[in-house]
Amino acid sequence: MILALVALSAINTWRKEIRGKREFDIAFELLSTIYKFKDVISDIRNPFYATGEGKTRKRSEGESEKDSKLYDRAYIVFERYRTNINVFSTLLTLRYKFEALFGKDHITIFEDVMRVRNEIFDAARSLRELWQNTQVYEALGAEIGKADQTEIEDYAAIIWEGYRGKEDKIRIEVEQIVRKAEEICTEKIREK
Repeated sequence: MILALVALSAINTWRKEIRGKREFDIAFELLSTIYKFKDVISDIRNPFYATGEGKTRKRSEGESEKDSKLYDRAYIVFERYRTNINVFSTLLTLRYKFEALFGKDHITIFEDVMRVRNEIFDAARSLRELWQNTQVYEALGAEIGKADQTEIEDYAAIIWEGYRGKEDKIRIEVEQIVRKAEEICTEKIREK
């Protein structure tokens, strides 16, 4: 009987150690990947671009050289994303492991990551459409409206880091995601 209780106690201790190690590993991997995510978003939103970036975009028939340059510029974020897609894939994989170990309360981190990504993508698509509209205005000899110009500025501020200086909404959102991950993960890492 005593031997059975000792064995049961040892098994329970072993299970706790295994779970603790799993929690540590997942927390550590999430935190390091969130730091990479922060760098990747900064890279995607870098306002400076190399010659040739954006050139993988398929051209429309009859697209002028001027149009191509504008549309390629908006397409750069998609190319840069594809270059760093492994970080987002890792985060999607971690989401389910994290949820299994820590519960649904903390998965908003992953939803926030995808929201930021989608916000950048939507801004790039919308900016391209607005640029198309401005080309139509110019062709008709009309000036771009103040509302359209404001929209262009708003989308550019989402796409390009530092466009409006300290009022960088995306940078603030990414920093909040990092802080949230640090709060959750640091506790689990320190426990180990």
